[in-house]
Amino acid sequence: MQNAKDRALVCDMVKAMAAGLKVPVFCKIRLLETVEATIAFVKQLRAAGASLVAVHGRYPTWLTSDSSRGSATNRRDGAAHLDQVAAIRAALPPDFPILSNGNVRCPEDISANLRLTGVDGIMVAEAILDDPSIFSSVALGGKSPPCKRPRTLSKAPHSTASIEKATGSGAAPLDKIALATEYLECAEKYPSTTLATVVFHVRRIARDAMNSYQLMDSLNRASTVEEVRSIVDRAAAYQYGQTRFEHDPRQQEREREAAERKKREEGKRKAYEQRMVRKAKRDGREDLQFYLRTGLAPPSRDDIKAVLALPEAERMPAWRQGFGQHCMAYHLGAPASGAGGAGQASGCTRERTCAFLHVDALASAAGEAGGSATLDGDPTWLSENQS
Repeated sequence: MQNAKDRALVCDMVKAMAAGLKVPVFCKIRLLETVEATIAFVKQLRAAGASLVAVHGRYPTWLTSDSSRGSATNRRDGAAHLDQVAAIRAALPPDFPILSNGNVRCPEDISANLRLTGVDGIMVAEAILDDPSIFSSVALGGKSPPCKRPRTLSKAPHSTASIEKATGSGAAPLDKIALATEYLECAEKYPSTTLATVVFHVRRIARDAMNSYQLMDSLNRASTVEEVRSIVDRAAAYQYGQTRFEHDPRQQEREREAAERKKREEGKRKAYEQRMVRKAKRDGREDLQFYLRTGLAPPSRDDIKAVLALPEAERMPAWRQGFGQHCMAYHLGAPASGAGGAGQASGCTRERTCAFLHVDALASAAGEAGGSATLDGDPTWLSENQS
């Protein structure tokens, strides 16, 4: 929506929202062809009624043909052009807030970004997934904030003074296990997300500990939030010396196999999605995602039992109607044998080449996964490296 032909429409949308809403309208943009063009666009947004503009100091994908402007396949590649963000800040009235986004990987980067650009605030995306306390760290002068151990966390102080009063000026090393525990407390208190999302965030926050204590595979296969919490508690017991950790070479091999399986599944899923989009085009559907939303929800164990109870000739139609994106053989076992594999990958003889999803069944129809929480996948706006 930042193409020249769309900018007038964007400004009309901002104007309509600013006139009709009781809350301020914030906008986030990327850089345009030139810094002058970006400044002009920000001024247009301000005139339309925007109360704040956040500037990601990288170019949108349609402007990335120049290699110096990043990669079209990875919109976070390359350093952000903070010099342009500084020019934008200088060109706008000082009472109009500008935020800077990009080039933040640690607390020190936030302070450096503020100094370089002169902006009014910093927007952080990926770095805060690894360290949710990153802004508190800035209040401590770039040091990691002190964290209490799991299950004893209290409300975090809201100012540098209160932190120093509570803990002294010296900050303790960042405790990722404590942060993961605090996140789980929030997820349990405000249960509005999926299990896959909970697993994703714990994995990002406590990745090093999960890998060090060989708990990553168990985390990925957790079936409930309580099970995730018990895994984090096990990591805490190892970290704080309450339980002795012993390395298991076999577990390392299992985790390697699980990682390879996940990579294969992702590749098969991408190919499947491409085929379904082509099918929607051939069928003349305006909604190109139609087939990707049909049959996406995984079967529960009760669903599998219900399908198995049907005469063999009725199983395939019933499966396609309810769970068409999932491999029937994987869940039910090879049809010829009539086996009730219910999640045994050996039921599908095409294992590596199968284009359908191989995702463990849900424990119940209510939606708690019984195995790997990877159907929802990691959020589509972010890819991650678990290593």
